[in-house]
Amino acid sequence: MNEIKRRQIIADNITYYRKQRGITQKELAKKIGISASTMTDYMKLRSAPSFGVIQKLADFLEIKKSDIDSTFKDSQSSATNPHIEIAPSPDAKNSTVQAITDKVVQLHPERQENVLEYATEQLDEQEKTTREIQEEPAEYNSDKIVSFDEYRKKVPEIVDFAASAGTGVCQEDNLGMEVMFYEDELAEDYDSIGIVMGSSMEPVLKNGDYIFVKVTTDIPNGAISIWQVNGENYVKKFRNNRRPYLESLNPEYDDIDLDEDDNIRPLGVVVDVYREN
Repeated sequence: MNEIKRRQIIADNITYYRKQRGITQKELAKKIGISASTMTDYMKLRSAPSFGVIQKLADFLEIKKSDIDSTFKDSQSSATNPHIEIAPSPDAKNSTVQAITDKVVQLHPERQENVLEYATEQLDEQEKTTREIQEEPAEYNSDKIVSFDEYRKKVPEIVDFAASAGTGVCQEDNLGMEVMFYEDELAEDYDSIGIVMGSSMEPVLKNGDYIFVKVTTDIPNGAISIWQVNGENYVKKFRNNRRPYLESLNPEYDDIDLDEDDNIRPLGVVVDVYREN
């Protein structure tokens, strides 16, 4: 099994058992003592959890390590099934291998797993070192490069509205535009999706970004939020110090004052942003 496929299996299994427990990705990260950004790296296949983290996940979710990383299952079956032949290292000493085997078969299963885990770590380090030695200054064939994104699942979602990060967008009907999103980058809790038009909120929001919005009329001071002013939709930072206004983060754009004479509707708060590469 290649490393990309292994990471995808781990990410899918973590998501499956996390949802069975009814907790969010961030909550799970906190429970096992890792950062939310590290958990996101696992979900986006940028890295794989260490054996120690897999053990913590298994303990918290009350499952076996092989339920998360199937290579545990594969490795264990190979180690315990005498009919499966594994090619030894050409440098291996038969006496050493036999001595290790004699000891391992006397251990209880949970201690055998500890030996397997350590041996796997040693093998990974050995293979990594071998690759580093063998690699030459790279001339890459772009046709053979496999992107992690090819293993990530995309799902269709409906973009309901456009919001201006500029001079305003007039929208009478629901936009109803179907867009494919990577499933692991969807916000955890949102009511609606919009698309940003314009550059007044750069660098936080860029033209063409998709924003996940929680519908509410109670907009806290300082929140990036959606407003309808005189029939036009805006995404701005709400300010209510001495006077209420909508702040543009890009200094090239003016702020928008909210006057009593205007027809003003607060629509919701931006909870997350999706940006296509």
